[in-house]
Amino acid sequence: MDEQHQTLRIGSIAPLEDLDPRTVVETLSETACRQVFETPYQIKNRQGHVKPWLFATPLARVSGGADNEVQAIVRPDVVFSDGTPMTAEMVVACLRQEPLFRDLTIRAKGERIRFQGAATMREIELALCSTRAAVWRSAAKGLIGTGPLQVVHATAGASCSDEGDGSRGVELTPNPYYPRTHGLNRISFTVFTLDAEGRPTDLIAAMQDGRIDLTFDLTQGDAEILTACTVKSSPGLSTALLFFNTARPPFDQGRLRLAVAKMLDRSQLARLLFDKPFTFVATSLLPPELGRYWDRLGRDQEEASDFAASCRQPERPLELLLVSGPRPYLPNPALAAEWIGEQLAPLGLRVVVKESVSPEDFDWQAASGNYDLVLAGRMLESLEAYRYLESILSSQSVPSPEAAHSPHFNFARLESTEMDAALERYRVTGSDQALADVLALGSSLMPALPLLHGADVVVHSPRVQGVSIGPGGLAMLSEVRLASPATPPIPANRRAVS
Repeated sequence: MDEQHQTLRIGSIAPLEDLDPRTVVETLSETACRQVFETPYQIKNRQGHVKPWLFATPLARVSGGADNEVQAIVRPDVVFSDGTPMTAEMVVACLRQEPLFRDLTIRAKGERIRFQGAATMREIELALCSTRAAVWRSAAKGLIGTGPLQVVHATAGASCSDEGDGSRGVELTPNPYYPRTHGLNRISFTVFTLDAEGRPTDLIAAMQDGRIDLTFDLTQGDAEILTACTVKSSPGLSTALLFFNTARPPFDQGRLRLAVAKMLDRSQLARLLFDKPFTFVATSLLPPELGRYWDRLGRDQEEASDFAASCRQPERPLELLLVSGPRPYLPNPALAAEWIGEQLAPLGLRVVVKESVSPEDFDWQAASGNYDLVLAGRMLESLEAYRYLESILSSQSVPSPEAAHSPHFNFARLESTEMDAALERYRVTGSDQALADVLALGSSLMPALPLLHGADVVVHSPRVQGVSIGPGGLAMLSEVRLASPATPPIPANRRAVS
């Protein structure tokens, strides 16, 4: 099979971020990152079980050590893509730079790495599964990893026409030192612009015509119109949220936040954006994958008006910062923002939209804090509810210009000692009651209103085989196989749910 037939062509609607595991946020960029950089542990299944990866053993208590000291052995056979062997000291150097481990003392002792601190063994293991815990090494061409693929070409912000010129985007090729081989010679990425109505028309056409093999950027509604592709979805992995900037007027007033929450009919928004709206209506901050909860919020215009009448009314329009491009939880952000403005008008609230032109632009605007509302969302990174809630509710997760691209999603800029204490109780106990207390407090303080849940959707052409969505909602691209032209095509419109 020639090289063209062994190239997996991936289409997207936004340029990939820099493939840096320490700062990556977008789903496709993180998917690419996980092919290049590996983590000490990996999530094995949807029950949250963990398996060693760069580590050779599970975490274990240190015999004769402190009560809060655990260790694991580093695999001796791991090699970076330039042929450099990985050592325990290299792993420690990477982990010490990651804020996830800021409260831990980490040190190497021979082939062992020891962790000491207040975190539980389970918390440390799950943190070591995160993309941000990936092991990397600085080289002349940038960061390199130990994964099955390596970056051979990258242009920040590359954009291509609908003709599928992937050479100007990121390209991945096999890591020559990786112990297992696979059938791909190359993975190319092509960016497609949205049409005037904000829809990925060119990307849909490229998938239908066979110019692109795989995409993560179509909604289920978009995918349904394709007649020659397979669609796989992993439901319940994300939530669309309307954040209120609690750090400045007018949403420093809790009653005004509740007024907006009572004014918005989430089921109406779901009907506007989804063909099968019932399954997408959010009833909790948590994605359904982490459990079904009910925040007891429903539309009540009379109560919303009473709450709003008791508050100081803003004398200026409210600035709503909008996430860039469609998301699984928000297939048409502009339409959703317009709907929010229409719904709030009866309360005397005017809304103007601040659009972001790219994920990086959104990060910078969010870090500035110069907004009143943020319409965005949160993707599930691990199967740990605490990490998810901490990232959107903790005082430590407020984004700042000094760390604009860090994984901080507290766009409400909430700094509440009560919430921080509730999160800490949940972190320590892990009990159902502690989780219920965090969610109830979230509904009371109302820093963010959950609007919709989304499903991660993977669409691929008939020649793509072996693609699957892992427990964290990411596909393992290196496991993909490409059928030869002689292989009979997969039946059209095949649907699968993982």
